[in-house]
Amino acid sequence: MLLDASVLIPFSAIAAIIGVGIWLAYLSHKKEKERVRAVLNWAEAQGFRVRKGDDRASNQRFMYFDLMRAGSNQYFTMQVSGDYEGLPFLLFDYHYETYSTDKNGNRRTHHHYFTACIIETGLNFPAELRLRPEGFFDKFAAVVGFDDIDFESHEFSKRFHVKSKDRKFAYDLIHQGTMEYLLKHLKTHFEIERNAIMVHFGQKRLAAPEYAELLRHTRHLLELTPDYFIEQAKMSRG
Repeated sequence: MLLDASVLIPFSAIAAIIGVGIWLAYLSHKKEKERVRAVLNWAEAQGFRVRKGDDRASNQRFMYFDLMRAGSNQYFTMQVSGDYEGLPFLLFDYHYETYSTDKNGNRRTHHHYFTACIIETGLNFPAELRLRPEGFFDKFAAVVGFDDIDFESHEFSKRFHVKSKDRKFAYDLIHQGTMEYLLKHLKTHFEIERNAIMVHFGQKRLAAPEYAELLRHTRHLLELTPDYFIEQAKMSRG
């Protein structure tokens, strides 16, 4: 029995859509393999240590950072570590999941991927600090009274959302030079707590050149720390 042409057309369209989906998935997988290979080649050329594969345990070491506590099913997918300008660092690809439910009760999984850098400074920071680009909901929250820390630079305060329980610490750390630098790097997110700083550029996995840029960027943020603050932190460390 021959199928009617009106039936064949939808089947052909569905087959074409499936074929395109498979092809796009293949291209995405190929591109990701090339990205990982380029990062590994860069890391090995620098003499850094590399660890591949899903690691669900290492993030426990840094659970004081908000990013490490976000969502569920958290794990590192690639880690590059070593010393950079005298300080130990960890560059890594990171994953976590969140979930949503539609009006029909169907649950959907959302995958979040980041590349971040952690440098352990050897200092004891007196308080935690969180900085990220200002978003729409931050502006709305400010209207109803849930404001972040404002700085002398109106442009900086407009561009970045900064939170810390210790305002003096925030003002000491984010001085005029730091604000000018960050205004040239508007995608910067960073967290400071205990003896470490973690920096990333938002929800994306970085290519090899961006890995190198993120490492330099994180180290430069530490170089902007005032000398008197470093001396105080060393004294508090004992």
